[in-house]
Amino acid sequence: MKMKMKKLFAGLSLVAGAFVPMVAGAATDLTSIGVKVISLVNIILMIILALAFLYFVLGVIKYMTGKEAEDKKKAREQMIYGIVGLFVIFSVWGLMKILQNSLFGSDITTGCSGTQPTCPTGTLPVCQPQIGVWLCQ
Repeated sequence: MKMKMKKLFAGLSLVAGAFVPMVAGAATDLTSIGVKVISLVNIILMIILALAFLYFVLGVIKYMTGKEAEDKKKAREQMIYGIVGLFVIFSVWGLMKILQNSLFGSDITTGCSGTQPTCPTGTLPVCQPQIGVWLCQ
């Protein structure tokens, strides 16, 4: 099990390393760096979430196709680990959202602070990241 975790972390390090140029790119202020870091973490969490779900589904398939009691026991443990992993990932995602909202406001990904305004009929709220506000257009 320890070797699998090392391989998983090595793979995640390669994926994270691929996004380093994006984070180090044309970041000129703290908010734009924060936007890039949080976007990167969200992408990584999505990948890990997909892997944990796949791990759980493979456990279900092994459980359904297992003939021996020992095979079913191992598959049940795999499903439990998958559920625990999903719970941990969703918890980390929630903590990231709390951190994002407390540091940068409610909508860091667009660069606009505050909530979207309710616009009159025929107009839509549009983020103006240069000035950091929502406008109805």
